[in-house]
Amino acid sequence: QREDDMRVTWTVWAGAATVVAGLAGCGAGAVDAEADANGESIMGERSAAGSGRELVERARVDLAKRLGVTAEQIEVASVEEVTWRNTSIGCPQPGMMYAQRLVNGSRIVLRAGGAEYHYHSGGGREPFYCESPEPPASGGSDV
Repeated sequence: QREDDMRVTWTVWAGAATVVAGLAGCGAGAVDAEADANGESIMGERSAAGSGRELVERARVDLAKRLGVTAEQIEVASVEEVTWRNTSIGCPQPGMMYAQRLVNGSRIVLRAGGAEYHYHSGGGREPFYCESPEPPASGGSDV
């Protein structure tokens, strides 16, 4: 009986160690998010999507095309570094599933004709128009 109890105890500890090791593997997502943070800063650092100014200019050009106006008619209301809750980058689409990990990026709010337009970027993605934006997990610091 005592030997069986020890086997059960050892099995529980071995199982717990396996779970911990598996969770440590999940930490790779945190490392990826940290790597995204290092490569995704909108504050003039180069990233896979470009510098902060390049991101804003791409968003302005895209919105100008959508609205049929010149980029000069698009006002930049705000540019913020944020941390998105998941890989939807604050713009989830119905029926889609997203990896649940933090993603560093930016939120660009443009103004034209009295209306505001939200552009999101992060995880190396170009800024894209988001019709139904969700708030970020954190951030909101002006750049």
